[in-house]
Amino acid sequence: MWLLYAVLSALFAALVSIFGKIGLDKIDPTFATAVRAVIMAGFFLVATAYIGKLNPEFFRTLDTRSLS
Repeated sequence: MWLLYAVLSALFAALVSIFGKIGLDKIDPTFATAVRAVIMAGFFLVATAYIGKLNPEFFRTLDTRSLS
C-alpha cells in the first residue's frame, strides 16, 4: 500500500510543478509562492481536522517563545 502512496505523491508533485508553471506564468513568483503556501496550509488544516488530530488545546498552550 505504501508503494501506491509513494507513486501518487510523485505524480501529484509533478502535476503541481507543471500546473504551477502554466497557471502562474504572468504572476510575480514571490506572490505565487505565497499563494501556494496559504493553500497548502489550508489543506493541511483540513486534513488534520478530518483525521481528528486538530486539538484546540494545542492553540491554547502556545506561547510567544514557541512561535519565534
